[in-house]
Amino acid sequence: MHLFNLRRRRNRYENLEIRRAKISDFESYYNLWLQMEKQHQYEFWTKLRRELYGIKFDKHQKLRLKKRFVKDLKDDNVSIMVGLINKIIVGFIDVRCKNLYSDKRGGIILDLAVDKKYRNNGVATKLRDKGYEWFKLKKISYVQIRYDPKNKLAEKIYKNWGFETDMIEMITKLK
Repeated sequence: MHLFNLRRRRNRYENLEIRRAKISDFESYYNLWLQMEKQHQYEFWTKLRRELYGIKFDKHQKLRLKKRFVKDLKDDNVSIMVGLINKIIVGFIDVRCKNLYSDKRGGIILDLAVDKKYRNNGVATKLRDKGYEWFKLKKISYVQIRYDPKNKLAEKIYKNWGFETDMIEMITKLK
């Protein structure tokens, strides 16, 4: 468990704690995930992408996500970490091992979310740093992250972190 001191001009966050997620964190994780996905649904994601990834905002979505969350917590190739300020979960990162096309082992930051009220104070960067620590323990030297190209804020952050655009992904549904 690491504690980071965060100070911001308008807000003052004394401590940011980052730790592995627990099953008891699901409700907070789900609320952040929902905040992130609703933004994607309305601002970025196409209908096809929502279909492909099984994103349905219906009464069963929460149960589907909880099953995946519990399964992922047990998987050695997945790490979901949460960031807490004053014992409140304000962000999470979902990192995974991934086999690349070569003999190199890679990783992916599948999801990274910070509550809107806590953005612009380094929470995402600290979550990324913990994700990188986990990748290094897994002997991973390449990390990728996906984002919607319409999400210019995410693009700016990821470029500042040293990520480079590698390729553009497109999607279609076969008829």
